[in-house]
Amino acid sequence: MKKLYIFDFDGTLIDSIEDSMICFNKVLKSFNLPQYKVEDYDKLIYSDFRNFLDSLIDEYDENDTLYNKVIRNFVEVYYHDEKPNTCVYDGIYETLNKLVENNIELAICSNKESFILNDLINKFFSNYNFSIISGSIEGIPDKPNPYRLNKIVEKVDYDKEDILYIGDKDTDIEVAENAGLDIAFVTWGQSNSKDFESDYPLKYVNNPSELLNI
Repeated sequence: MKKLYIFDFDGTLIDSIEDSMICFNKVLKSFNLPQYKVEDYDKLIYSDFRNFLDSLIDEYDENDTLYNKVIRNFVEVYYHDEKPNTCVYDGIYETLNKLVENNIELAICSNKESFILNDLINKFFSNYNFSIISGSIEGIPDKPNPYRLNKIVEKVDYDKEDILYIGDKDTDIEVAENAGLDIAFVTWGQSNSKDFESDYPLKYVNNPSELLNI
């Protein structure tokens, strides 16, 4: 078993797709932009969210200012939303408990804004001691750039061979490869494993408990 498990957040630990969709549609409506169904998000949101957003509004963004306005508005709306549909995936708590019992160190590396990420961790994971929590901060590169993942590796006293990264998106595969870490690719998240063809070795995980056997 590895000594440090670094988790992605959305689509890996929590199911946040429905509340994200609802908030995003509110923002799109406020800018008189087309709204989308949940199945559209299921198909598309596994890509980097900002690239996803850019592709949706590109034809309406004549002077490249609309994108930043929509992003800022979405972050504000999502932060203040109660997120009633967001929940932890089945089996996650039990798996985290087992990892803690086995003295496995836990960390999180997410592209969600840091202040929103910390709020959700306090809400859903206050009983767990994540040694490092790395969320998106303006001016610091997000995944798949390995900068923040490398910073986590620098802070811990483990060889890369003793670290496992866990995620559910194409960006997670890319960042693990860029950082030179083993990845467990979960199939319960926001994307389907069939979407990807990767030369990078993937350990497919169909249930959280399977993480205990890596």
